[in-house]
Amino acid sequence: MHVLFHVYNQHGILVFTTWSEPTVYETGRYLSVCQIPEHLLNDGTYFLNLFFIRDASVDVFVVENVLSFEVVDDAPRNVAWMGKEPGVIRPQFSWTTRRL
Repeated sequence: MHVLFHVYNQHGILVFTTWSEPTVYETGRYLSVCQIPEHLLNDGTYFLNLFFIRDASVDVFVVENVLSFEVVDDAPRNVAWMGKEPGVIRPQFSWTTRRL
């Protein structure tokens, strides 16, 4: 078994998928945790579809729109652009500049 998420934005665009490692589990209760990195998603509303998969390919249980959440950019900016950044995701990369 493994757990799979499809993450969609408010426009119905599939932003990304993520899944746990397929594993054989004994009967019982389990907790799976997936952490979305800070600053990955752009402003907007997101929806998750949840899948439980057996044998790496068989949908055992599917729930569409099991969870929704909103990302709001409230960080101060030091550039002229103050609107929403274009694109589905908005990662923040580390930059360095040096004289050659």
